[in-house]
Amino acid sequence: KHYLVAAPPKNFDNILAQKEKNVQKNRQELERFVPELLKAYNKSNGRVKVFIYDNLVSVRQLYKEAVNTGEKIIRMIYSVDKMRENVPDEERTAFTQSRLKAGVTARTIYNSSKPLELKEKDIKYLRRSKWISQDKVNFNFDLLLHDDTVAFINYEGEKHRPLAIVVKSAAVANSWKTVFDFMF
Repeated sequence: KHYLVAAPPKNFDNILAQKEKNVQKNRQELERFVPELLKAYNKSNGRVKVFIYDNLVSVRQLYKEAVNTGEKIIRMIYSVDKMRENVPDEERTAFTQSRLKAGVTARTIYNSSKPLELKEKDIKYLRRSKWISQDKVNFNFDLLLHDDTVAFINYEGEKHRPLAIVVKSAAVANSWKTVFDFMF
């Protein structure tokens, strides 16, 4: 027979301290490898990089990266209705505020179930916008363009679980920017 006795609760501090020590050790090891990983990541040899994200956290990160664009302009095509349904007001406001703070201009082509007059606030929000009726075009995904990035973001499917396909390539991004500018 084996008899087990519970450890005193004060031992939990020791257990947590050991776990924190392990996390710190893992963090130091990771920091040692990051420069080498960055070299491998940035060495594309002209290849197109494609990333797939299937969660809201990653999609939020895409928009944060867009604010840090070197071109100081982002281009977006999106459905206002789907954006409002899937992205909370506070988050949309935070994105706009961080974009304004960074001095990044937005060009947007959007549609909605009813005409919105975003144009009235374009100057205030460093934006140029164009509305397209859903009768003419129904956007099933968002398109986000900046620098060498083309991001297709689809909010269809599981609620709060968007799917994003991101292409990193100067040639591909420039082609999509040309198409966008022609449409605009």
